[in-house]
Amino acid sequence: MLVTGRTPASVASAVPASLRIVGLSEPGVITLDPQFAEDLSTAAGLSLLAHEMEHQEQFATIPDFERRYDQVEAMTPRDRPWENIFELPAYQREREVYCGLVSIGYPEGAWVPMGVQLWGCGV
Repeated sequence: MLVTGRTPASVASAVPASLRIVGLSEPGVITLDPQFAEDLSTAAGLSLLAHEMEHQEQFATIPDFERRYDQVEAMTPRDRPWENIFELPAYQREREVYCGLVSIGYPEGAWVPMGVQLWGCGV
C-alpha cells in the first residue's frame, strides 16, 4: 500500500535537521512525504518509490529485518544514513532508477535523490 502523509514524529526526531525523511517503509506499507511524492512521473519521484520498494524487498527476504535494521541504525551516524548496510542498497537502487530514467528522457523532477547526490550518474 502506498500512503502519502507525514513521516512519524518518532522517526523524524532522530534525524538531523540537515536531512529530511521523505519516505518510510513498514511491512507492506510505504509512506511518502506528499511534497516529494506529488509527481511520481518524474525520475526523482520514481526513484524515491524504488528506494522504498528496496526496503519492502528487505522486509520480505531478510529474517527479522525490522529488528536488525533498528540495531544497525542505532550505530549509524545520523548525518550519514547511507552507511547503514540496509540503506546502502536502497540509495544505490534510487540512483540506478533516477539515472536510468533521466538517460532515456524522463523529467528529472524538483529535487535530486541522495544516492545521486552521493555518487552522481557517471559510470
